[in-house]
Amino acid sequence: MANLLGLFAALDIEATGLLPPGWREDVVRVASTLARPAELRGGAPASLEPVGTVIQYSLVDGEVVGKALPWLARLYADLADDLASRVSGKSILTSDKEINGVNINVLRGAGSRYELHLDTNPLTGLLFATTHAAEEGGQLEFDVDPSPLSIPPRAGMLLLFDATRAPHRVTPLTEDVTRISIPMNFYTEETIARRRPDLDAYLYGSREAT
Repeated sequence: MANLLGLFAALDIEATGLLPPGWREDVVRVASTLARPAELRGGAPASLEPVGTVIQYSLVDGEVVGKALPWLARLYADLADDLASRVSGKSILTSDKEINGVNINVLRGAGSRYELHLDTNPLTGLLFATTHAAEEGGQLEFDVDPSPLSIPPRAGMLLLFDATRAPHRVTPLTEDVTRISIPMNFYTEETIARRRPDLDAYLYGSREAT
C-alpha cells in the first residue's frame, strides 16, 4: 500500500491471530442490536461538508463496545502498545475517555455514506468488519493530491494513518448492503489533552440505543 503523507500502513490483522475466532459475527451482532442512530452535520466540529449537509448513520460508542465486546476494547489497548507505536515511531496512548476510544460505525443501504472530515487525533486506526466490491461503493477515500486514494473495505484489514492531514470520507453505498467499520482513536502525550469537548458532544450527545 502506498505511503500517504508520511504515515499510512495497511495490515492484515486477521492473519496475525490478534482477532478471536468468530470476531466478525460478534461485531455484526453488536452492530445489528446495539447501534443507535447518529447524525453528521456540515459545519460541525471536524466536518468538511457544506453547512446544511445532514448525513444519517448508526454508531456503537466506546462505552457500549467495552461492555458488549471486551475483546475489542483489549485489542484497542494492545494496538496502542504494539502496532501503532511501531508505525508511528513514538509512544501512542489510547483515549482517556472510553466513549471515544474505539467505536463501530454502521452504514446501511444504497446512498449511505460518511462525511468528508479530518480527525483531531494524530493517529487513526480503522478495522474493516465487512468486505465490499468496488461496485458496491463504500470505499474509504482520501482527498489528497494529485488524485483521491480509494480503498475498498476488506474484513480483517487494519489501516493506520494520520488523518489530521488527509481529509477522508466513505463514498456512498450503491447497493442494499451493510458496511461496518471500527475506528480507533490514538493519541500522544502532547495531543491527548487537546481533544475538543465539543466534538464528543457532537458525536455522542445522544445515548439512546435502538
